[in-house]
Amino acid sequence: MKFIIKNGLSSKYAPINSRDSLLLSLHNKMVDGVMLNLNFTKDKEIVIYHNDNIFNKEIKKLTLEDIKKYNLGNRVKRHQVISLKEALELFKDSNKILIFNLSDYGSDNLLFSQYLTYLVRDYPNIYIQSSSQDMLSNLKNYQINAKLGTNFENEVDGMQFYTISNFSFRKPYLEEMNNYLKIDKDDKFFLFDEIDSDKLIEFKETFPELEDYIYICSSKFFHNKRDWWKIK
Repeated sequence: MKFIIKNGLSSKYAPINSRDSLLLSLHNKMVDGVMLNLNFTKDKEIVIYHNDNIFNKEIKKLTLEDIKKYNLGNRVKRHQVISLKEALELFKDSNKILIFNLSDYGSDNLLFSQYLTYLVRDYPNIYIQSSSQDMLSNLKNYQINAKLGTNFENEVDGMQFYTISNFSFRKPYLEEMNNYLKIDKDDKFFLFDEIDSDKLIEFKETFPELEDYIYICSSKFFHNKRDWWKIK
């Protein structure tokens, strides 16, 4: 199993998505990677934030300079939204996994894909998931240096991984997962995103041999890796 922390580790003085949050994730040996949501600004910069709105303002209508004026922290310590370029710089000498969750940016999909492909060109541990077939198609055409994935229920060929959520988890999928992983097994995996503990246990008990092909993604952090099977 690999363990992915959603939006970065947080503490009293390190809010999620902040530079300090990413540094906490980077230096924690129990964390194999971080999942981050990416947003496109008005001036076409890519920033890290878990929502497409910040303080009731649409990120796509704000410039990077505008966004950096917002304080994600508190009066004791100020934290800014950081750009993808800044985040990549932190992880450049690390073997940690970075998973980027992409939305559909409408008419900006092509430009976003081009810029993202350029930014991650020198990073080996980039994983990208999206429910937008247009976005995934663009990234494949640009031969982005990243593993691509989507929701398991999406019928998109050529993906390296699929995401399973509580909403999409179905018992009939278990056999499908097993068949999927029999093909080019070493280059494929499933990302379980905030899955209930009973479903994780069911999967583990049904396919114990597939444990190494499971990535568990959660906003919760546990100090014992085995406890990740007991997420509630």
